[in-house]
Amino acid sequence: MTLFAQELTAHTGRLRGQSVADRETPLSTGSKPEPLAAVSPDSFQTWRSIRFRDPLLLVVVPLASLAFYALALSVSAISSKLGTAAIHSIGLGIPAIWAVYLLADYLRFRNWKARLPFTVAGWENVVNHTAFETGVWRHAEVKIVLNPGVLPEQEKHFAAGIIVFAHLANYSYGERFAGDPRHYWNTDILSASGSMDINVAALFIGLCTKKLTHAAQRYPGCLKRVEITLSGDPFIADPDDEHH
Repeated sequence: MTLFAQELTAHTGRLRGQSVADRETPLSTGSKPEPLAAVSPDSFQTWRSIRFRDPLLLVVVPLASLAFYALALSVSAISSKLGTAAIHSIGLGIPAIWAVYLLADYLRFRNWKARLPFTVAGWENVVNHTAFETGVWRHAEVKIVLNPGVLPEQEKHFAAGIIVFAHLANYSYGERFAGDPRHYWNTDILSASGSMDINVAALFIGLCTKKLTHAAQRYPGCLKRVEITLSGDPFIADPDDEHH
């Protein structure tokens, strides 16, 4: 059994061992979640939370393909115009391709930091607990650390990445509401601070793997590391909560 399959089985087992009440107990806006179990930053659960916010997305493609497969087989028993080989290829081939894609994407996610031309400090603190996938927020700061001697012309390319990240993070919030405990992301040249949830965490990965990697490749030796630090306790932001 592959590592991917083992972690998928373990994750499914944990979910089965929880009651609906355990997984869906509501928390009031601004309240502190109960202490939760630790989660590895490179685990299947972290990957699934980042890449597939809704677990149903993992099974929609294979289920739709198998439904087509069953329907096509039943129709082909009546109509000889449908090619049996084509039905088998589509009905069984698509789930197989989807499984290979998921495995490749998972393995790529596990090594995303190792492929960067710089280091990332603090990521493990962002995704080290089960609250990461349940709508929990934390206040955070992202900081770019450059090596000495970087020219202003070079620095602005790294600062641009922070500005884009902050803009996208604020856009992901949706509409603000009365008593909203989240902080909008504000930038200060090579740093930004605001509130982070699963969506903003995914944007942080995009900042590192795209904008900052491109700038680091264009100006080798300039970017030393990217730091992400958390502050305060985890909290819930729910506009429908009557307690906020």
